Amino acid sequence: MTTAGPLQQLSITAFVIQLQGHSKSIQNSINELANITSSESKGLQANYTTLLKRVQTTITASSSLDPTTLSSQLNNIQSQLTIYDTQRNSILGSYVGGSKNFLSAVLSEFKYFCKLSVYVLGPLFAFIIMTNTFYSEKVIYMIFYGLWGALWYPLTILFAIVNPPKWRALLIPIQPSETPYFFLEFWKYYAITDIATEIEDTAKSKTMVRLISMGLAVTFFYCFFM
Repeated sequence: MTTAGPLQQLSITAFVIQLQGHSKSIQNSINELANITSSESKGLQANYTTLLKRVQTTITASSSLDPTTLSSQLNNIQSQLTIYDTQRNSILGSYVGGSKNFLSAVLSEFKYFCKLSVYVLGPLFAFIIMTNTFYSEKVIYMIFYGLWGALWYPLTILFAIVNPPKWRALLIPIQPSETPYFFLEFWKYYAITDIATEIEDTAKSKTMVRLISMGLAVTFFYCFFM
């Protein structure tokens, strides 16, 4: 077997982190359904258990899989987990009887929407982070880094907490502000005009990136490790 290079190993590590989070999430869902003895609940618990074994098997075999295969399996697991979580929420919602059950159902629903937010906002914000980090590169390289950043979004978000880039454009900083670029103003970034203003703006922008990254990181760990 060929030894994985540093870039490939980093990719595998990012996938394993997400799979471990899914493993914890699945186990939490099984625990939430444990006191509900309906046939629907028992069937869903069995489905969760099967999916959990699949996740654990994928984690064990991750070192021998290439990132493309691992990514495909992760996406499939996430899709299946979303279906099961929707069924779980329906079961918990119909089971609500007392204040304790009601609180459990509310927390489960809240966690479900947090997961959806992380799945959508995590990769999107990671893409923005990487394109703003490598804004001076050619567009093709910038998009390449952005896609890899989105793929490894948990690690990218942690990176942005430690060393956030300046958020230079609304989306992708492709063109300097003085360069005509049709009507796509949100692709532009502003060149330095005043050093003092630039330092102040950079500090504010980095703080914003760090705070958003911290919020996404907390949401991620709440969803998959709590």
